[in-house]
Amino acid sequence: MPVPKAGFEDKVFYVWFDAPIGYIAAAVEWSEAAPGRDWRDWWQSGEDVTYVQFLAKDNVPFHAVSFPATLLGSGLPFKLVDTIKGFNWLTFEGGKFSTSAGHGIFTDTALALLPADTWRWWLAANAPETADSDFTLARFVDGVNKDLADVFGNLVNRCLAFADARFGGVVPEAGRLGPLEHRLAGALDEHLAQLRRHHESLALRKAADEVRAIWRLANAYLAEAAPWSAIRDDSARAATIINAGINLVRVSALAAWPFIPSSAEKVLCSLGEEVGSVPWPQDALSAIPAGRRIAVPPLLFPKITPSEHPALHA
Repeated sequence: MPVPKAGFEDKVFYVWFDAPIGYIAAAVEWSEAAPGRDWRDWWQSGEDVTYVQFLAKDNVPFHAVSFPATLLGSGLPFKLVDTIKGFNWLTFEGGKFSTSAGHGIFTDTALALLPADTWRWWLAANAPETADSDFTLARFVDGVNKDLADVFGNLVNRCLAFADARFGGVVPEAGRLGPLEHRLAGALDEHLAQLRRHHESLALRKAADEVRAIWRLANAYLAEAAPWSAIRDDSARAATIINAGINLVRVSALAAWPFIPSSAEKVLCSLGEEVGSVPWPQDALSAIPAGRRIAVPPLLFPKITPSEHPALHA
């Protein structure tokens, strides 16, 4: 953009002076598009707004130094950034993504191959936070199959299908909780507290690790409690286990929602939960009341196989 000052007709603004101002301009445009909006509520409201920037590492200096200098130099009460979350590079099969060279999988192709949740999960779980991360087809397929199909998807299917087959699709009444459930509740509270800390510190990979740990904890509980065996001799105990299991499915979906929102919402809807605004998990093992009718959602994550997705097994 030309510098609008006499004597500077042959000068232009450096792009990293001009471009970030577009953030404010976009807010002004948004404000003018509908009544009741005021861009100043976001850009000039000080402590009422938390301002976070997510940036690739090469853009950090411009947002940490030059753009704040521009805002301060304006003399206007603009909100300065609170946190800059910088990322290293995501590479593709050992090299840079390149549209011109056709090196990489890009958004339109990715979404034509698989639902957005699969890509969201892998990218968050492998976010290049402390070093560059290399995307390979083999790593992607392995990660999605292991985490989403074998762990989360398996948890949802095995628990809700059993509840449907043995309890008529109704949440059974929980009896007296045993030592296994008390240990489970303690471990779950620790994982949820750690998950909150990771979200608040914007540690995406650690947060994804904690979500995975919650899924594994839930699967391990069902494997150890074995309601399919307990129901033969002690139906009340099996009911308690499945009641806890259904609540574990709920917690697992709530914890996963920031990463795989579409799939998490399918699970929550099958449990009769409202999904308009996803709450932080409370009363982890007793939130869903006995007597509620639930459903078994369709298979969430079919395995990615060479026959079904040859483009992902190159």
